[in-house]
Amino acid sequence: MEGKELGITEPFLAIAGQTASSPGITVTNCGIQLFITHDISIQHIRVRSGASGHETGLEPDGISTNRAYNVIVDHFSITWTVIADLSASTYKVT
Repeated sequence: MEGKELGITEPFLAIAGQTASSPGITVTNCGIQLFITHDISIQHIRVRSGASGHETGLEPDGISTNRAYNVIVDHFSITWTVIADLSASTYKVT
């Protein structure tokens, strides 16, 4: 998965990292993107996207949303990003 983004598109998803065995969940060498989804809860995750090992021109955010709503990001540690740790776009639900 190096140099890619972990894409989440399914709605009604809960990732409870606090229930993982030690040392927990760490996402490395990629970012997390929530794309056209809703009702997502992600907790207790570490994201280390880094600047190396990616395709030329790909510099993923730690976590980003694109047309996603009702999203909870709680107890996150996001470091080693190039551009942004957290990038959220607004989306109007009609």
